[in-house]
Amino acid sequence: MTLPADDEEQAPYRPPDYAARIDDRRVCPDCRNDPVHGSEGGWRPVSAFRLVTGKAAARYKDGRRYAAYCRHHENQRMREGIAAKRAAGIMPTDAQRERQRASNRRSDAKRRRTNKRREAEQRWKAKTSLEHQAAIRDRAHARYRDWAARPENREHRKAYRARWYREKVEREKVEREIAAGLHPSPSPSGGAKPESGNTRERENARTPDH
Repeated sequence: MTLPADDEEQAPYRPPDYAARIDDRRVCPDCRNDPVHGSEGGWRPVSAFRLVTGKAAARYKDGRRYAAYCRHHENQRMREGIAAKRAAGIMPTDAQRERQRASNRRSDAKRRRTNKRREAEQRWKAKTSLEHQAAIRDRAHARYRDWAARPENREHRKAYRARWYREKVEREKVEREIAAGLHPSPSPSGGAKPESGNTRERENARTPDH
């Protein structure tokens, strides 16, 4: 609707109303020659046509998202197509239908899966993976034990145990020295442990009196 103006050239452009662009009637091709369910020229109101929605609506122009045939002839064509497939023997069997239903159920279950359930499944998979790795480590220890028990690997086993014992003795010696105060105890952050007290008092305590 264009607003009145003194000068038509100066009037701003306004597109026509959207509802005015939608026709109230459409032509169904099958209604032209159908003596039972037909109409003059095949014209039918838009309410007799199925409104296309969803992703399929992108194939239609704006305001023209209606099926090509009315509901009556659309269903009739569908029944005729099913009858032709059944007569040709290309209809899916019961086993194929059951497999398709099972696939649809799995797809629906995937769509219904929430983030909380997905996170729980990820935690369960991580736990089972850790258990699997622990089992591998146990088997690896058993393999090394069997390998070390062989006579030809006796020298390697003795050298490994001697090295492990030396490292154990050195580690215990360092721990005893740290407990006796001979070494500064390492801080959790990895750096030197800061001294407590005032900085000036520490400097005065270090400087001898003359």
